[in-house]
Amino acid sequence: MSCQKRSVIPFLSSESEPELEELRKSLERNTKEILNLFRKRSQIARQIGALKEKKSLPVRIRQREKEIINAIPEADLLSRAIISSLFEFTIINENENKNGNPYGDETISLSGKPEHLQLLAGLIVSAPGVEVYAEKPIPDTLSSGIQSNGGHLVLGELKDPDLVVGIDHDGACSIRISSSGTMSIDIGCLVSPKARRIVVRQH
Repeated sequence: MSCQKRSVIPFLSSESEPELEELRKSLERNTKEILNLFRKRSQIARQIGALKEKKSLPVRIRQREKEIINAIPEADLLSRAIISSLFEFTIINENENKNGNPYGDETISLSGKPEHLQLLAGLIVSAPGVEVYAEKPIPDTLSSGIQSNGGHLVLGELKDPDLVVGIDHDGACSIRISSSGTMSIDIGCLVSPKARRIVVRQH
């Protein structure tokens, strides 16, 4: 006689729902506090960037970053990853004082398997805080590249994006990938600090 295992689904009582709702409200308050801190950090970073530009100082000082991490000896791997993301966020804001594209209309051309090019494109355009919009589901390899670097995927259209990634798309694109295995990249999009809202357009 065989015994069939039954999956057990925990019962949520009505008493647990108010507790869950209170935790959600607490998380929402925490999110707002974090956003306010990010806004303040952004303002400070832009001021620092302006001073560095005025004094012809480098935007990134690796030794300074190392000192900050070493000053928090109790930081675990997750904390160090968060600190590193803060560094990148700060650098992006410091760079907002810089205008222009020194590379003009130059492009890079690559060839390879389409799925490999899609993965590479995702890694290039994404970073923590970057939103990538698409009207329909995008290829898994492109999605993996975007999410691996901390980008956030949004299903929907976006007007006036900072950058467009095209897959077999005939319109204007900063990065264009074809199913024949080629990819062209406008060099300017690689050095732009303001490409935070990106659209993927497909044929």
